[in-house]
Amino acid sequence: MHSQHCRMVRTDGRILLGNASRLGVPLIVRFIFAPLLGLIAGCGAGGPGAAPAPVAPEQPTLVTSSDGEFAEVEPNDSFASANVLEPARLPEFLIDARMDGPSDVDVFAIGASTSTEVILVQAFGEAATAIRVAVFDGEGNLVARRGLARKGTPTAAFVEATISTTASALYVAVAGAGTAAGASGDAYGLTISRRPAIAGHLPTAPAVYLDFDGAEGVDVADWKAASLLPFTPEGIVPNLRGRRDELIAAITSKVRLDFVGYNVSIVSSSEAAPPAQPFATLYVGGSDPEHLGLSEPAAVDNPSTGQRAIVFADSFAPIAALAPTAEQFAQALANVASHEIGHLLGLVHVAAPADLMDLRPSWRELLADQQFGRADLHGTIFPIGSQDGPRRLWSTIGGAAAPRPTTSTPAATSPGSVVAPPPDSYADSRQITVADATPDRSSLCTCLCDRCRFAEVEGDSGN
Repeated sequence: MHSQHCRMVRTDGRILLGNASRLGVPLIVRFIFAPLLGLIAGCGAGGPGAAPAPVAPEQPTLVTSSDGEFAEVEPNDSFASANVLEPARLPEFLIDARMDGPSDVDVFAIGASTSTEVILVQAFGEAATAIRVAVFDGEGNLVARRGLARKGTPTAAFVEATISTTASALYVAVAGAGTAAGASGDAYGLTISRRPAIAGHLPTAPAVYLDFDGAEGVDVADWKAASLLPFTPEGIVPNLRGRRDELIAAITSKVRLDFVGYNVSIVSSSEAAPPAQPFATLYVGGSDPEHLGLSEPAAVDNPSTGQRAIVFADSFAPIAALAPTAEQFAQALANVASHEIGHLLGLVHVAAPADLMDLRPSWRELLADQQFGRADLHGTIFPIGSQDGPRRLWSTIGGAAAPRPTTSTPAATSPGSVVAPPPDSYADSRQITVADATPDRSSLCTCLCDRCRFAEVEGDSGN
């Protein structure tokens, strides 16, 4: 149900499509007996004083198997109503299930994790190329996911999740496409296998080079340019003429603050030449008619082996209508830069304007300092669950110490929101409006993270 990556600036409306509550009494029984029950209570059905129909709390369903083959039991649309597979510690088992519609969600509880292990989930069957599969921990935080196959390259969903710490519970969730064209009534199967992780795995410490000087022959994902222009602030916000060096220093400092405590080094082109060791490059400069930023898919084994991302600085020109200070302008660029680096390190979109990985902030919100936090996944990523940004970064690249439990940031959409992915492509785009300035819209960022199996650090993103 949902798709994925880059930031869109919020216009004014949001899609809110909550999950319908499931009633504890069959519909036909309620239809026949509700009027009679109402009369017995002293009033007609629906009349004054009529009590609302009771809503049964969501309950998990125990699904047992003697041979490792399980059959889905509805309802199982949330973590609270998940099918609990028993026994869950089998090294491999199979699930037969069905998509009940394009907005269906199926959740399976596969037991706890007491040691570092790798979980492999492979989809097959009629709906295998039209579903999304994700692995979550016991707190509902995303561990790994696989989105829809890119159009023209039908590939069954496959997820590899490394669990690097103990987890009280683990869930495998499946979601439909969120559109009328999605799987509806189609059967699918999942094979789930668990094996110990290779001993000695350590998080990678990447290096990111912020290039403000432009470049020739830039090729990032599907975006190509013979020449990328250098960062020229006076062409974006005229009253910042002559302050290029100051702005570069401020942007670099703010990006470093976003990643303080993690094993990642940030170096700018104004400070030194590109580092000798493998590094990722984030270009700051140039323009694009549709995007403010772009990043390549996250690399599993080493996020800094030649990956590239761009912040299209010249595309920020509409922000001049808000008369930003140099500090605010640097903050806006740093927010998008850290957002793109977050994608390179495996983070996905969330629905919380204060979060760096938010999909739809306004220009005015972009001027404020955003932070990595814990927030609901954006509907284009997955209809349920959350992302704990600090914990996921720490599990991917390491740091001085495990992050403190993070505070949830206010969601921009309801946790049950279902938002269809972009048509014909699973590139993400973040739409931006200049709040209180102009109604023009442009995309903030595109991250082509669903184009390969390892998008979102799916093979190395344990919690």
